[in-house]
Amino acid sequence: MRIGKFAKLGGVSIKALRFYDQQRILRPAFVDGRNGYRYYELDQLETLAAITNLRAAGFSITEIGPLLDTGASASMHHDAIIERKNALETERAAIDKKLLIVEALARAVEVTGGPNSSVFKLTSIKAELVYSRRTKVSGLGPPVTELFETSEAKVSRETARGDRPPFLIFHDSPDQQSDIDLEICIPLTHDPGPSCAAVRSLSHEFASSAIYAGGYDFTSKLYGDMHAWITESGLVPNGPLREVYHCFGADEYDYRLPVHMTVSSPDAYITELQLPIDLYTKK
Repeated sequence: MRIGKFAKLGGVSIKALRFYDQQRILRPAFVDGRNGYRYYELDQLETLAAITNLRAAGFSITEIGPLLDTGASASMHHDAIIERKNALETERAAIDKKLLIVEALARAVEVTGGPNSSVFKLTSIKAELVYSRRTKVSGLGPPVTELFETSEAKVSRETARGDRPPFLIFHDSPDQQSDIDLEICIPLTHDPGPSCAAVRSLSHEFASSAIYAGGYDFTSKLYGDMHAWITESGLVPNGPLREVYHCFGADEYDYRLPVHMTVSSPDAYITELQLPIDLYTKK
Protein backbone atom coordinates (compact mmCIF):
# COMPACT_ATOMS: atom_id res chain seq x y z
CA MET A 1 0.00 0.00 0.00
CA ARG A 2 1.08 3.59 -0.60
CA ILE A 3 2.69 5.58 2.21
CA GLY A 4 -0.37 7.81 2.69
CA LYS A 5 -2.72 4.92 3.40
CA PHE A 6 -0.16 3.19 5.62
CA ALA A 7 0.34 6.39 7.62
CA LYS A 8 -3.42 6.78 8.08
CA LEU A 9 -3.84 3.18 9.25
CA GLY A 10 -0.91 3.53 11.64
CA GLY A 11 -2.06 6.86 13.05
CA VAL A 12 1.15 8.71 12.16
CA SER A 13 2.14 11.36 9.66
CA ILE A 14 3.82 10.73 6.32
CA LYS A 15 6.68 12.89 7.60
CA ALA A 16 7.15 10.51 10.54
CA LEU A 17 7.34 7.49 8.22
CA ARG A 18 9.93 9.22 6.06
CA PHE A 19 11.93 10.00 9.22
CA TYR A 20 11.74 6.37 10.38
CA ASP A 21 12.96 5.32 6.94
CA GLN A 22 15.92 7.72 7.17
CA GLN A 23 16.75 6.36 10.64
CA ARG A 24 16.50 2.78 9.30
CA ILE A 25 14.04 1.58 11.93
CA LEU A 26 11.10 1.11 9.53
CA ARG A 27 12.05 0.78 5.88
CA PRO A 28 9.39 0.59 3.13
CA ALA A 29 8.73 -2.88 1.75
CA PHE A 30 9.30 -1.46 -1.73
CA VAL A 31 10.39 1.83 -3.29
CA ASP A 32 9.45 2.48 -6.90
CA GLY A 33 12.69 3.39 -8.63
CA ARG A 34 10.86 5.39 -11.28
CA ASN A 35 9.13 7.89 -9.00
CA GLY A 36 10.45 7.22 -5.48
CA TYR A 37 7.04 6.23 -4.11
CA ARG A 38 7.22 4.20 -0.90
CA TYR A 39 5.06 1.12 -0.41
CA TYR A 40 4.43 -0.80 2.82
CA GLU A 41 3.03 -4.22 3.71
CA LEU A 42 0.11 -4.56 6.11
CA ASP A 43 2.14 -6.64 8.58
CA GLN A 44 4.56 -3.70 8.99
CA LEU A 45 1.86 -2.02 11.08
CA GLU A 46 3.05 -4.25 13.93
CA THR A 47 6.52 -2.70 13.78
CA LEU A 48 5.01 0.77 13.51
CA ALA A 49 2.88 0.10 16.59
CA ALA A 50 5.99 -0.96 18.52
CA ILE A 51 7.78 2.24 17.49
CA THR A 52 4.77 4.36 18.45
CA ASN A 53 4.49 2.71 21.86
CA LEU A 54 8.20 3.03 22.61
CA ARG A 55 8.23 6.67 21.50
CA ALA A 56 5.24 7.37 23.75
CA ALA A 57 7.20 5.81 26.64
CA GLY A 58 10.06 8.22 26.02
CA PHE A 59 12.51 5.98 24.17
CA SER A 60 14.78 7.74 21.68
CA ILE A 61 15.18 6.60 18.09
CA THR A 62 18.69 5.39 18.98
CA GLU A 63 17.28 3.27 21.80
CA ILE A 64 14.43 1.90 19.69
CA GLY A 65 16.62 0.58 16.87
CA PRO A 66 18.22 -2.33 18.76
CA LEU A 67 14.85 -3.33 20.23
CA LEU A 68 13.41 -3.79 16.74
CA ASP A 69 16.29 -5.98 15.65
CA THR A 70 15.18 -9.52 14.84
CA GLY A 71 17.83 -10.80 17.24
CA ALA A 72 16.45 -8.86 20.21
CA SER A 73 15.19 -11.24 22.90
CA ALA A 74 12.11 -10.87 25.06
CA SER A 75 14.34 -10.37 28.10
CA MET A 76 16.13 -7.52 26.31
CA HIS A 77 12.77 -5.84 25.70
CA HIS A 78 11.74 -6.42 29.30
CA ASP A 79 14.99 -5.04 30.74
CA ALA A 80 14.82 -1.94 28.54
CA ILE A 81 11.24 -1.22 29.55
CA ILE A 82 11.96 -1.72 33.27
CA GLU A 83 15.01 0.55 32.99
CA ARG A 84 12.86 3.20 31.32
CA LYS A 85 10.21 2.80 34.02
CA ASN A 86 12.81 3.35 36.73
CA ALA A 87 14.15 6.42 34.93
CA LEU A 88 10.65 7.90 34.64
CA GLU A 89 9.98 7.25 38.33
CA THR A 90 13.21 9.07 39.19
CA GLU A 91 12.17 11.99 36.99
CA ARG A 92 8.73 12.03 38.60
CA ALA A 93 10.25 12.07 42.09
CA ALA A 94 12.44 15.01 41.09
CA ILE A 95 9.44 16.86 39.66
CA ASP A 96 7.37 16.10 42.77
CA LYS A 97 10.13 17.57 44.93
CA LYS A 98 10.28 20.68 42.75
CA LEU A 99 6.52 21.07 43.09
CA LEU A 100 6.85 20.87 46.87
CA ILE A 101 9.54 23.57 46.76
CA VAL A 102 7.37 25.75 44.53
CA GLU A 103 4.46 25.37 46.96
CA ALA A 104 6.72 26.28 49.88
CA LEU A 105 8.09 29.31 48.02
CA ALA A 106 4.56 30.40 47.11
CA ARG A 107 3.56 30.32 50.78
CA ALA A 108 6.78 32.13 51.72
CA VAL A 109 6.08 34.89 49.18
CA GLU A 110 2.61 35.34 50.67
CA VAL A 111 4.21 35.77 54.09
CA THR A 112 7.24 37.89 53.19
CA GLY A 113 5.80 39.87 50.29
CA GLY A 114 8.23 38.83 47.56
CA PRO A 115 10.93 36.35 46.51
CA ASN A 116 13.75 38.79 47.33
CA SER A 117 12.51 39.86 50.73
CA SER A 118 13.88 36.86 52.65
CA VAL A 119 17.48 35.96 53.49
CA PHE A 120 16.54 32.28 53.63
CA LYS A 121 16.71 29.75 50.83
CA LEU A 122 15.76 26.10 50.41
CA THR A 123 18.78 23.92 49.79
CA SER A 124 19.78 20.28 49.51
CA ILE A 125 22.30 18.95 52.04
CA LYS A 126 24.36 16.14 50.56
CA ALA A 127 25.00 12.93 52.46
CA GLU A 128 28.38 13.09 54.16
CA LEU A 129 30.86 10.93 56.06
CA VAL A 130 32.14 12.73 59.15
CA TYR A 131 34.24 12.29 62.25
CA SER A 132 31.75 13.05 65.01
CA ARG A 133 32.07 13.98 68.68
CA ARG A 134 28.84 14.54 70.56
CA THR A 135 29.03 15.87 74.09
CA LYS A 136 27.63 18.42 76.50
CA VAL A 137 29.57 21.62 77.11
CA SER A 138 29.28 24.27 79.79
CA GLY A 139 28.90 27.00 77.19
CA LEU A 140 29.77 28.13 73.69
CA GLY A 141 33.16 29.67 72.93
CA PRO A 142 36.39 28.11 74.30
CA PRO A 143 34.89 24.65 75.07
CA VAL A 144 33.66 24.33 71.48
CA THR A 145 36.92 25.67 70.06
CA GLU A 146 38.88 23.06 72.03
CA LEU A 147 36.64 20.28 70.71
CA PHE A 148 37.19 21.40 67.14
CA GLU A 149 40.96 21.74 67.62
CA THR A 150 41.39 18.24 69.08
CA SER A 151 39.03 16.71 66.50
CA GLU A 152 40.80 18.35 63.56
CA ALA A 153 44.16 17.18 64.92
CA LYS A 154 42.93 13.59 65.24
CA VAL A 155 41.50 13.51 61.71
CA SER A 156 44.71 15.08 60.38
CA ARG A 157 46.80 12.30 61.94
CA GLU A 158 44.64 9.79 60.08
CA THR A 159 45.13 11.74 56.78
CA ALA A 160 41.39 11.52 56.22
CA ARG A 161 40.36 15.22 56.22
CA GLY A 162 37.83 16.09 53.53
CA ASP A 163 37.83 19.39 51.67
CA ARG A 164 34.46 20.51 53.02
CA PRO A 165 33.82 22.89 55.92
CA PRO A 166 33.39 21.58 59.47
CA PHE A 167 30.09 22.12 61.23
CA LEU A 168 28.37 22.02 64.57
CA ILE A 169 25.03 20.31 65.21
CA PHE A 170 22.95 21.82 68.01
CA HIS A 171 20.97 19.02 69.63
CA ASP A 172 19.72 21.71 72.01
CA SER A 173 18.55 25.19 71.10
CA PRO A 174 21.43 27.57 70.26
CA ASP A 175 19.83 29.92 72.81
CA GLN A 176 20.73 27.56 75.64
CA GLN A 177 23.45 29.04 77.84
CA SER A 178 24.84 25.99 79.67
CA ASP A 179 24.93 22.19 79.60
CA ILE A 180 24.54 22.36 75.81
CA ASP A 181 24.18 19.12 73.84
CA LEU A 182 26.12 19.54 70.61
CA GLU A 183 28.05 17.55 68.04
CA ILE A 184 31.31 18.43 66.30
CA CYS A 185 31.48 17.15 62.70
CA ILE A 186 34.66 17.02 60.59
CA PRO A 187 34.17 15.89 56.95
CA LEU A 188 36.19 12.85 55.90
CA THR A 189 37.50 11.51 52.62
CA HIS A 190 37.16 7.93 53.88
CA ASP A 191 36.60 5.89 57.03
CA PRO A 192 40.00 5.63 58.77
CA GLY A 193 38.95 2.47 60.58
CA PRO A 194 39.13 1.45 64.27
CA SER A 195 41.72 4.08 65.14
CA CYS A 196 39.11 6.77 64.45
CA ALA A 197 36.01 5.09 65.81
CA ALA A 198 33.63 8.06 66.05
CA VAL A 199 32.68 8.04 62.36
CA ARG A 200 29.15 8.22 61.05
CA SER A 201 27.33 8.90 57.81
CA LEU A 202 24.93 11.83 57.73
CA SER A 203 22.06 11.22 55.35
CA HIS A 204 20.89 13.51 52.58
CA GLU A 205 18.44 16.14 53.81
CA PHE A 206 16.58 19.20 52.62
CA ALA A 207 16.97 22.37 54.64
CA SER A 208 16.35 26.06 55.00
CA SER A 209 19.64 27.92 54.78
CA ALA A 210 21.05 31.36 55.51
CA ILE A 211 24.61 32.69 55.31
CA TYR A 212 26.05 35.57 57.29
CA ALA A 213 29.45 37.22 57.78
CA GLY A 214 31.16 38.21 61.01
CA GLY A 215 31.22 36.76 64.53
CA TYR A 216 28.91 34.07 65.84
CA ASP A 217 26.70 36.35 67.95
CA PHE A 218 24.20 36.53 65.10
CA THR A 219 23.40 32.79 65.16
CA SER A 220 20.72 32.90 67.85
CA LYS A 221 18.65 35.69 66.26
CA LEU A 222 19.00 34.27 62.75
CA TYR A 223 17.93 30.85 64.00
CA GLY A 224 14.80 32.37 65.53
CA ASP A 225 13.99 34.24 62.33
CA MET A 226 14.61 31.10 60.26
CA HIS A 227 12.36 28.98 62.46
CA ALA A 228 9.61 31.59 62.18
CA TRP A 229 10.00 31.75 58.39
CA ILE A 230 9.74 27.97 58.11
CA THR A 231 6.62 27.88 60.27
CA GLU A 232 4.96 30.78 58.45
CA SER A 233 5.74 29.11 55.12
CA GLY A 234 3.80 26.03 56.20
CA LEU A 235 6.91 23.84 56.42
CA VAL A 236 7.91 21.53 59.26
CA PRO A 237 11.40 21.51 60.88
CA ASN A 238 12.88 18.04 60.68
CA GLY A 239 16.09 17.93 62.67
CA PRO A 240 18.63 19.89 64.68
CA LEU A 241 20.27 23.10 63.52
CA ARG A 242 23.63 22.92 61.76
CA GLU A 243 26.15 25.74 61.94
CA VAL A 244 28.54 25.35 59.00
CA TYR A 245 31.88 27.19 59.08
CA HIS A 246 32.90 28.18 55.55
CA CYS A 247 35.56 30.65 56.72
CA PHE A 248 36.75 30.71 60.32
CA GLY A 249 39.69 31.16 62.65
CA ALA A 250 41.78 28.18 63.77
CA ASP A 251 45.00 27.68 65.76
CA GLU A 252 46.21 24.77 63.57
CA TYR A 253 48.80 23.67 66.16
CA ASP A 254 48.83 19.97 65.21
CA TYR A 255 47.12 20.07 61.83
CA ARG A 256 46.64 22.09 58.67
CA LEU A 257 43.37 23.07 57.02
CA PRO A 258 42.73 24.00 53.38
CA VAL A 259 43.81 27.63 53.01
CA HIS A 260 40.41 28.72 51.67
CA MET A 261 38.78 27.87 55.02
CA THR A 262 40.83 29.93 57.46
CA VAL A 263 40.87 33.69 58.04
CA SER A 264 42.51 35.82 60.71
CA SER A 265 39.77 38.35 61.46
CA PRO A 266 36.30 37.54 62.87
CA ASP A 267 34.94 40.14 60.47
CA ALA A 268 35.88 37.76 57.64
CA TYR A 269 34.12 34.73 59.13
CA ILE A 270 31.45 33.23 56.86
CA THR A 271 28.90 30.98 58.55
CA GLU A 272 25.87 29.14 57.22
CA LEU A 273 22.89 28.00 59.27
CA GLN A 274 21.03 24.95 57.99
CA LEU A 275 17.77 23.79 59.54
CA PRO A 276 16.46 20.52 58.04
CA ILE A 277 12.84 20.56 56.92
CA ASP A 278 10.30 17.94 55.93
CA LEU A 279 9.08 18.81 52.44
CA TYR A 280 6.48 16.07 52.50
CA THR A 281 4.64 17.15 55.64
CA LYS A 282 2.63 20.35 55.60
CA LYS A 283 1.03 22.23 58.43
